[in-house]
Amino acid sequence: MGRVVFEQPVWLLASVVVAPLLAVGWWRFGSMGRARRLSALGLRALLATMLAGLLAGATWVGETRRIAVVVVADVSESVRSFGPQRRIDDETGEVETVEALDRVAALLDRLAEARGPDDRVGLVVAGERSLASVLPTRGRLDQAALDLDVGVGTDLASGVLLAAALAPADAATRVLVVSDGVETSGDAVRSGESVAAGGALGAGVRVDVAPIRYRVEREVAVESLDVPPRAPSGARVTARVVLRSTGPTEGRLRLLRDGEPMELASPEGALSRAVSLRGGVTTVLLPVELPAGRVHRLEAVFEADDPTTDRMTSNNRSASVTLTPGDGSILVLSGGGVREDRLIEALRAADLRVEVRSPVSAPTDL
Repeated sequence: MGRVVFEQPVWLLASVVVAPLLAVGWWRFGSMGRARRLSALGLRALLATMLAGLLAGATWVGETRRIAVVVVADVSESVRSFGPQRRIDDETGEVETVEALDRVAALLDRLAEARGPDDRVGLVVAGERSLASVLPTRGRLDQAALDLDVGVGTDLASGVLLAAALAPADAATRVLVVSDGVETSGDAVRSGESVAAGGALGAGVRVDVAPIRYRVEREVAVESLDVPPRAPSGARVTARVVLRSTGPTEGRLRLLRDGEPMELASPEGALSRAVSLRGGVTTVLLPVELPAGRVHRLEAVFEADDPTTDRMTSNNRSASVTLTPGDGSILVLSGGGVREDRLIEALRAADLRVEVRSPVSAPTDL
């Protein structure tokens, strides 16, 4: 079943021209045969009516009772690490741990049991990237569809857009986001509003949320590494490392340059420093001497003495860059003349680095 709707029905008033068009045409086509006159007037009236309908934005809207639910399951590292919950078995009284993916799989089973015979369920797995694990189907979904490698970050926005793109044309589609709400990129709220409004890839798709709640415990994160953006060659700079912990933790903090450990500028010249975190925010200052080179990519890495006090290690590092301008050099294009040789000698006598090349080797453009 369906019906015709008009976006701008005021344009339907343009169809009133059909009556005077028929009256004038009946008089002007008086020399035609009756059948030819009726067909000519009918076609013109139909054309005028169709133009009025196009201006009014006529649209055929079909009605369906089918429902398609596309689940956007957040399987990022934060959900896998902190999502497990403990519960007590009613029969045995034993305490068991329920993994986050098991809880999402149980939700998919409930959706499959509650749907009608023509309803469908699809699955999008979201992490650092999003993958369409299962297209909307009338069959059942197994837990294996959740256990995909999608990186350690969280981009729910791309997952919502992908789920809206999977909406079948013959069913009313809803997107159900199952997540802890912690994003590392994108804006899921904005994408959801766009999809619900009919923009982006969606067509008025409703977006619902089933939150994954947990309490973060035994966790340390390196929030930032701040170093001067520019420094003289061979200078000693101070790297400012900001760490956040949920409780007391002991560990060591290292500084890497291009992936290699740096020696800290201290009397003992150690490659790491012991840190004691009390909980909350802790700032550690690390003095280092910059070696030769123009670009220094520094990275702070925290390693807990007891791995059980830091459950997720992917957030235990932060990077920054320092540029060293250097002294530079002077390029002299010389053909071997006496004046050029004197210029080169004078520049080198001033302790400047000079590079001599033939004029033929000079480039002809930038």
